[in-house]
Order: sequence, then C-alpha cells, then structure tokens
Amino acid sequence: MKTILIATAITDDAKGQIRTDRFIPIIEKAISDAGKTNEFEQKLALAASKDDFIKKMELTKPNILHLIGHGDKLDRFVFENKGLRDYADPKTFAEVIHTNAHVIDCVVVSACHSEELAKEIAKKIQCAVGYDGALNVDVAKTYCEWFYFYLASGNTFDQIDQMLKSVLIDKGIKQDQIPKMFINNNIQKPKPMVGKILEIQILIREGEIGLAINLFMLVTDGTKFHSTATAQNLSYKQYEKKYEAGLDVRGELEGITMRFTETFTKFRKEYIL
Repeated sequence: MKTILIATAITDDAKGQIRTDRFIPIIEKAISDAGKTNEFEQKLALAASKDDFIKKMELTKPNILHLIGHGDKLDRFVFENKGLRDYADPKTFAEVIHTNAHVIDCVVVSACHSEELAKEIAKKIQCAVGYDGALNVDVAKTYCEWFYFYLASGNTFDQIDQMLKSVLIDKGIKQDQIPKMFINNNIQKPKPMVGKILEIQILIREGEIGLAINLFMLVTDGTKFHSTATAQNLSYKQYEKKYEAGLDVRGELEGITMRFTETFTKFRKEYIL
C-alpha cells in the first residue's frame, strides 16, 4: 500500500485562497475512480508548522508527499509558527525532504512560486511538481484530480506528465498555467543488504518463521513494506506465545506465515531482482 501525506501550512482561508479540505475529497475520488482505493492511504498534517511537518513526514514515511500552502516571490514555502510566518528556502527545505528520499517517489507542491522548490526536490527524488508564478486554484484542483487518477492507474511519471498536459489543454487551460513536473529517472532505489535477504530465505527453509519475520521487519525499515512487516511480526509473536501456552493456534500461525511469504516475495521482486 502506498501512503500519501497531505501537509498544509495554511491556518485560515480569509482571502478565499487554496484550502486543504478542497483537495482531500478530490484525491479520494480520483483514486476511487481508478479502482485502487485499497492500494492507497492518506495521512494528514493540517495547519502544520515546519517542525510539525518534519515530524509527520518522518513518522509516516510517505511515498507521495503533497504540500499545500503559500509561496512568496522569493520562491520560499511559507509555514506559520505561533502566528508568525516561517519561510522555508527552496534549497534547504528540499534537503529536509531529501532525508526521506529513499521512500518518497513524488512531491506535489500546490503553492505559488513553487517551481524552484520542485527543481531542488527533483535532484534526489524521481518526480516533483511546482508552479511558476501565481497558482490558479481551479487549475490546481483539476491538475490534482487527473494526477492522482493517472498515478493510481499505474502510469509512469513521464506518461502522467504527457497525459496531464493533453487533458488540461483540452479543457482550455493555458500552457503557462499548468504546473511544471520535473522528472529524474536517474534515481535508484536503495537496495537492502542482499546477505540479509539470503539469511531470511534460509530461516524460512529451516522453519524458523518467527526469526525470519523479525529480521524482515528490520531489513524493510525505510521502505513501504515496513509497516506490513511490523504488523506481521507483532501478530506472529502474539500467537506464538498462545501456542507455547498450550492453545491450538496453528491455523493462525500458518495464515501469518503464508501472508509473510507473499509479502517477502513481493519485496524481493521490487528491491532485489
């Protein structure tokens, strides 16, 4: 399952500008229209300060990061901290986001003057989207709808970029209003230690499933498989204790083992093979 973190630095809508609550249902519907509701989950960081955002990003380790807020003419993303504006310089803010580059596939910045930030982000992340100049709210909402629909439908970022441009232009949106997508296809996903993978395979063959699941949880740290591995590890330990206490939970243990081996196979195909 892919995680989308929607983070906003906006605390009010006094000027009738962009609001997070307008985007959440758009994203949900787009993913639903693609028939992939069970493959994506949304996490929220609403009216976040810079520190709040950093903590939420670290805790959720999202695959898609969507920033919603204001940008100034110096290309800075604007947070608020105790009622005061906290400006995030494009280069330094991108470096903060890069701390989770091993899990983030794409960053969408729905804010004015965010093109420079997107450029900086794309230096270490495969895809980043930003706006050149002022953001048009209606354009941003339409872009959001089709971006997530095409993403959930399984397209590459290059394909998404081309299809988005065609759809938006067909809807009468001018080229200079369309946000810029920066794609870096030279990004390589980090490869977990092959030796540990072989160790897990040996443990599985020897029937040491508890040890295999525990090691798998450690190996997947920083990947999208980690939350699943952690849950499987916890469940297996709980039923293992019940089994040791004399309860007949062999069926439950076999079920967890089967799900674990399926997850492990998917992990190997994506990160190793």
